[in-house]
Amino acid sequence: MNEMFSISILFYLFSERLAHVAKYFSTLLAYQFKIIMSIELL
Repeated sequence: MNEMFSISILFYLFSERLAHVAKYFSTLLAYQFKIIMSIELL
């Protein structure tokens, strides 16, 4: 019981960190894409 609880907490923290990283990378990619589009428009 205690082992399952700690595993679920670890998984929750890992997924939270993963979501944060995924959001960061998606904004980074969107920013780069915006820069590329503006360069092509010039």
